[in-house]
Amino acid sequence: MSTTYKVQSGDTFEVIARRAYGDGTASGNIQRANPGVLEPLTAGTVVTVPRLPERVQDAPTTAPPTSANEVAVLIGGKRFRYWSTCSITRSLDTVDALTITAPFAHDTEGFKDMFRPLSFEEIRVTVGGEPLFTGVMVGVSPRVSKEGKILTVTAYSLPGVLADCTAPASLFPLEFSGLTLKEIAAKVCEPFGVRVELTGDPGAVFERVRLSPTGAVWPWLVKLCTQRGFVMSSTATGALRIYKPDTPTTPAAILQQGLSPLTQLSPMINAQTVYSHVTGITPARSGSKGAQYTVQAEGIGTMRPHTYNLPDTLDADAREAVAGKVRRMYSNAVRYSALVATWRTTSEELWKPGDLVSVDAPDAMIYKPYLLQVRSVVFQRDERQETASLELTLPDNHKGLPWD
Repeated sequence: MSTTYKVQSGDTFEVIARRAYGDGTASGNIQRANPGVLEPLTAGTVVTVPRLPERVQDAPTTAPPTSANEVAVLIGGKRFRYWSTCSITRSLDTVDALTITAPFAHDTEGFKDMFRPLSFEEIRVTVGGEPLFTGVMVGVSPRVSKEGKILTVTAYSLPGVLADCTAPASLFPLEFSGLTLKEIAAKVCEPFGVRVELTGDPGAVFERVRLSPTGAVWPWLVKLCTQRGFVMSSTATGALRIYKPDTPTTPAAILQQGLSPLTQLSPMINAQTVYSHVTGITPARSGSKGAQYTVQAEGIGTMRPHTYNLPDTLDADAREAVAGKVRRMYSNAVRYSALVATWRTTSEELWKPGDLVSVDAPDAMIYKPYLLQVRSVVFQRDERQETASLELTLPDNHKGLPWD
């Protein structure tokens, strides 16, 4: 989380870095986080001091747990105990999100300082002392009704700022040609204090890449990731996670119709987004035409073709890119919504996106045990109960369809 600093006479970016970080080597981070502020610095100027990306995960918590399931909400590093409901959404391909509600008690000591609109205050949630969410407040909204005075706070994980904002002017010109995906992501995330975790081979460098000065960072990075077969999400400690989805071999839980912890299961199937033949076309290069690759989808009994372009994709990567698009097609088209009465899997681990689940539910057209993958999970807790809402999809390596 960023802080602010009021410039004193004689200060430079290096001096401020030494005061904030303990050494002056990261002065460029402060300079890039303050576009339009130039040296010599003017006394009294307020500058933004971003947290160094590599230090975000090391930030201390002040909520030692008393039980494995204790949920602690920390705002600005201080424990807030008076929340009524807590809901955390984690997904394979979006940033984590948080909503809490609490009685609106503005006369309580510290309440006004803790809940200030437009403050982007840091907020963390731990379960049993382990991090589950790290982000900033983006919404602080009181509501008065016959039922009482309620405060609703919404937040997103630290990388969520990339969806709201363009790159700062201090990064201009926004040319990133000849760099790998990880190098590009690190450059655009650094001014925001967002750490990048990329797992796997980042692939070939991008020959020609440019970010529009008026374009948001997140969707631009998503396009680059798609070209290399990666997806983006966030981690429990607030890092930007770039990874290639894989499918575990062992289910984390078995859900069966009529048995606890499964309480509800509903299919959500969209046939209009399914195609029989998917073709990707690479760009033409000097002296040669672009190549095309077609993958035939399984189980589609009619002609439903779909063709799309593969910009800035090498021929060697194109075949896998098309196959990946077909796998994502099934995951997007066939989904199930499950409600379970626990935050934890059979092995007592918290549910997480990517978990594999064996489901047997004939009334939801799953006629025998079938392996589905958790695409997203919503943790919900209030004074009476805890539940987890799971969005389940077909895994990449699925065999047949649930109703076959």
